Amino acid sequence: MGRKRKPGERYKCGKLKRERDGPTPELEFHRAVTVAGGDPTQSTTPLDAMHERGQITQNEYNAALEYSRCHRIRYGAGYQTNREHGREPTERQMIRAREFVEAATEILLRVSREAKNAVDNVACYQRGIRTCARNGKRPRKRAFFMGVEALAKWYVRAEKKAA
Repeated sequence: MGRKRKPGERYKCGKLKRERDGPTPELEFHRAVTVAGGDPTQSTTPLDAMHERGQITQNEYNAALEYSRCHRIRYGAGYQTNREHGREPTERQMIRAREFVEAATEILLRVSREAKNAVDNVACYQRGIRTCARNGKRPRKRAFFMGVEALAKWYVRAEKKAA
């Protein structure tokens, strides 16, 4: 004779349905600390957390988000691209993304290779910023801020020309 089944609602296959009751208090505390007084729901990526903390401006945040989106389309991170609208990007979107990424790469390389790598790591690959250690894979703080500032200046000028 087998063990008695746990009580509760089940799926058709017989697996027990589990109720979700939200994040744990530890996770809520960690999110609040990450954004330092900002909106805890905006703590999912390093870019969101920096914007909520006030480390980057709205223009820098918008430029980095657009760079990240175009980078995903250009280099084929299809799982995130498809999730955006539920369909594959069109040919026109692919061309625009390629042009945007090439122009942004040129702007970032004018600042430095380190700045381009830092912006890529934070905006596209969602890695945090290294603040003190010399060796490691995280981008340096100064290089990131110089790169995202140059990207934002270029992006704002491009938006004004398009309007």
